Amino acid sequence: MTVSRYFNHISYKPEQDLVNDLMVESVQQRGQDLLYIPRKESDAGFDFLFGEDPENIYTNGVTMEFYCMNYGDGFDGSDEIGRFALQMPDICKFQCSKTRFSEEVTNEYPHILRPREGDLIVFQADPEHEPKDIFEITFVEKEEIFYEMGRSQMYSIETERFNYSHETMETGNEEIDTEYVPNMEDITDSPEIQNESDTFVNFNEKDPFSDGGY
Repeated sequence: MTVSRYFNHISYKPEQDLVNDLMVESVQQRGQDLLYIPRKESDAGFDFLFGEDPENIYTNGVTMEFYCMNYGDGFDGSDEIGRFALQMPDICKFQCSKTRFSEEVTNEYPHILRPREGDLIVFQADPEHEPKDIFEITFVEKEEIFYEMGRSQMYSIETERFNYSHETMETGNEEIDTEYVPNMEDITDSPEIQNESDTFVNFNEKDPFSDGGY
């Protein structure tokens, strides 16, 4: 026996549009306006040795609504072996409507068809008191809500706290471009680092190993 031909739960567009509108409305009711910052690759190109683009540029972002799925639980965290050591990153998960992402982000950046790994989301848990946190997208699941009424409506976005590593921040937001990025002069001019470096052999191109003792 086949399914009843009098009911259509898979491809009836009015019902799909209704579910989509309800999901958009739910995010707008329970979510927050967050800044989505796309990543732009530099002209230097991809570093195939380390498997990354070390000169990422973050430019003007787009504000749209996201729903933070971590409310009540705090930031998730899990131990994982990173490239150099054991890491315990702060992890946050967001959801956004596919329709609204297309209307806001894709309309501004036509080449960005979905949330992308490597892009940033600026999140503020308490808009009145807490400082802003920047999270980097690590994975995007487009089928977590599995085809409600025959259509996938939402993106589930996994992120972890962004670790600045010489990226170029040109978002136009002074709080992000200046206050968030560490002052590299404070790092390079550290007396402790300088004193430690003075104890090493002074390598130079003419005598790279013996420090004048050849």
